[in-house]
Amino acid sequence: ALGNLVNNIHVPVQRPESELQAAFKQHTGIDCKREVRLQLERLMEHHGFTAQELARAWNVDSLVWDDQSKRLKSGSRTVDITAGWTGVIALTVALVISLAETMFSAPGLFVKPVLLMTICIVYLYITRFVLLTTIFPQMTARRVEKSQMDLQK
Repeated sequence: ALGNLVNNIHVPVQRPESELQAAFKQHTGIDCKREVRLQLERLMEHHGFTAQELARAWNVDSLVWDDQSKRLKSGSRTVDITAGWTGVIALTVALVISLAETMFSAPGLFVKPVLLMTICIVYLYITRFVLLTTIFPQMTARRVEKSQMDLQK
């Protein structure tokens, strides 16, 4: 049931790989093969990465598996990070313009604060989305690659 008894030493039953992968996917949101799972688990255990940040990087292909070197590598590109920062800057400029326009042209005592608050909330949600889908996964992938380079030294 729980394992075999060998010379009075309890040996646990080895779980099949499919079960390990299913549990890993359920806990992290990452669907990957054995070698990737083992390296991701090591990154979480020994290098301070969280499942959430690794899942973001893996699911947007900022973090990829290199079959040749048998390790994770950064799939991040400078254009991705540039596009992310450009989006954040454009959103911030739009926020400032929207706030200024609202301050000068919104009528009424109650309409103005509601519009200002709505604009700020929309800005925060959109900016958060841009950061979580572009910049943060790219930075995580680069940190993973750096931590793997440190291991090889």
